[in-house]
Amino acid sequence: MQLKGSDIMAIDCNKLKEKRIEAKLTQQGMANLLGIAQRSYASYELGERDMHTDMILKICSVLNISSDELLGIYSQANS
Repeated sequence: MQLKGSDIMAIDCNKLKEKRIEAKLTQQGMANLLGIAQRSYASYELGERDMHTDMILKICSVLNISSDELLGIYSQANS
């Protein structure tokens, strides 16, 4: 399946927060890098809203992680 920037997906909220903290970024710092409000970013971490694929790609780029990791998709070899 090919994703478009307008597709909406649920993410692994715990993984998002974990990776942001590992990168030594605050929610405000992360929001600034993404060009969004801190409250918008916080709503992603809290699981209050899903995100468009273009935002998933931006977050993955900032945190240097794969989209599979952010979406909670793990191969059986990693289980």
